Amino acid sequence: QLKLIRDYAHRHNLVLSEIYSDEGISGRKADKRPAFKRMIADAAKKAFQAILIYNTSRFARNHEESIVYRNMLHREGIEVISITQPSVDYKTDILMNALYAVMDERYSIELSENVKRGMKEKVSRGMYISCAPLGYVRKEKNKPLIIHEEESRLVHWIFNEYAGGGSMYAMAKTLNDMGHRAKRGNPFDRRGILRILTNPIYKGYVSWTCDGDTIYMRADHEPIIDEATFEKVQSLINERKKTKVHKVRDSAACSHWLAGLIRCPVCGTTYVYAKGYRGMSDRCRCGRYSNASCTNNHSIKVSTMESIVLEYLTNLPAENILYTKTESRSRELENNAKSSIDRLEKALERAKQAFLQGIDTIDEYKHNKANISSEIERLKSSLQVEPSHTGGNKTAERKIRGLLDILQSDSSAQTKNAVARSIIYKIVANPSSNTFDFYFFS
Repeated sequence: QLKLIRDYAHRHNLVLSEIYSDEGISGRKADKRPAFKRMIADAAKKAFQAILIYNTSRFARNHEESIVYRNMLHREGIEVISITQPSVDYKTDILMNALYAVMDERYSIELSENVKRGMKEKVSRGMYISCAPLGYVRKEKNKPLIIHEEESRLVHWIFNEYAGGGSMYAMAKTLNDMGHRAKRGNPFDRRGILRILTNPIYKGYVSWTCDGDTIYMRADHEPIIDEATFEKVQSLINERKKTKVHKVRDSAACSHWLAGLIRCPVCGTTYVYAKGYRGMSDRCRCGRYSNASCTNNHSIKVSTMESIVLEYLTNLPAENILYTKTESRSRELENNAKSSIDRLEKALERAKQAFLQGIDTIDEYKHNKANISSEIERLKSSLQVEPSHTGGNKTAERKIRGLLDILQSDSSAQTKNAVARSIIYKIVANPSSNTFDFYFFS
């Protein structure tokens, strides 16, 4: 297609200034096509005078979006030229493009159904249609999986270890400590071990679920684990799952106002809370350590963490927190605002098109335009606001005092957490060095 476009441009003395190609991406929505979105953005900047496409299906497979974007490009004076479809006058072009867009959308839907049907047929014949899992390799397309000797030994070890009473966490940690990695090169974690233990591919079966329809068939590859061992492991998983459910229910009161605030100094993951049992205190530790994918094994008593936070907030001079917002958080807020503005501007354009096409009345358009424009202006104003030194200390002091009043009151944990997280960005806790770094929103 690209070769034909280049040939067309050469024959018509056109200079290709940019190639926009969403390679390997299939989707009927523009939101799933980053190159297409970039092209539309460049069109608004008048970066080019025309767009060459192989045919209308390369432009859009959603007739509604096709009409909206083509109208927008027409207003900008940018022509969309299909090199394989006839060129007609603009009025006829509107009708032809609408017809092409509907036909392309129908084709896309049928193609999706055909792909699903083909995958379903392959699974029903015992073929594995995904990437080869740990323990297997695929040497030829549409051929059975082949056992990878070294990886299969890891799979055997995982099943035998769990069947013998081992824990998923301990197994993941052992494998990582020995230098082994999962199929895609990532460290093993508890969830990854669970996926291996519950994957029927290892006992010689394939399963596939699509649109609520599940197929479970004997496969055409050699199994790594015998069915008796596989079923024993499933029974053990279900038994331990029941025990875990009871523990979770018993620890329902563990919800705490510090939830989501404490971060690990090693990986940055949020600390998770565990209710104490057998006389032990409630504690919190790195969530990724619980999955065996972080080396920070230090935990903190929840009561100790409470005291540290309350004492720090009580003794903290207001001037010390006025400008402690980190650059990364500032960029995050700015990017979120810009993303929201971009989304709202697109919504504003869609509202306009809905009016122009007779879908919305003038009153509906005015109402939508006023609401969307107001929100856009609010977000743009937030991007232009610079920190002000005037009265800043008093504002910070007032916020901290209000936070302390709520944290020391009888308010619910949810209320305390919401207020704390509106002022405190994160607290990086490092029990090994007894240091706690506080980050605030400015």
